[in-house]
Amino acid sequence: MAKDRSIYLDDYTCEMQPCDPTLEGYAALLAAGGNEDWPNVAIPKDGQTFTGSALVWKPDIIATRLGGKWSLSRNPDDNDFVAVRFGEGLGWYPDHIIYQEMGLVDGEYTQTETMAEALLRWFEENDPCCDDTEFVAVAESQNGLTFQYRSDPPRLEEVTKQ
Repeated sequence: MAKDRSIYLDDYTCEMQPCDPTLEGYAALLAAGGNEDWPNVAIPKDGQTFTGSALVWKPDIIATRLGGKWSLSRNPDDNDFVAVRFGEGLGWYPDHIIYQEMGLVDGEYTQTETMAEALLRWFEENDPCCDDTEFVAVAESQNGLTFQYRSDPPRLEEVTKQ
């Protein structure tokens, strides 16, 4: 990713990103009342707040298949966002986002594998469709953020800091 941090407003997040995922991108979308991809966005009042999240991008993990076995250039943290990319520096399909297996352990619903184990499991399950080298997007998730729209000049400010 070219940017170190991508912002997502809950009201404007789906499989298609409506604008550049930055404070400036969302400010422009909101001030203009939308764009060709997201028409009819209500122009917010000065001071209106929005909930959202952010991803702080880390360097990609390189997954390599050698002799039918997969290895990772490093392990992701268990709380990281992880997705297998289309190719180096590109995006990913929603079903290429990696999730850890969950199960009951001592009566508690919890993760039953590390994120590294989940990523390696994904490569093993999808092995015939993979190249010998795959690139994996990795980011730290920042949830529960609040952003405030300001109208003069149009801008979006982060109210909560991580």
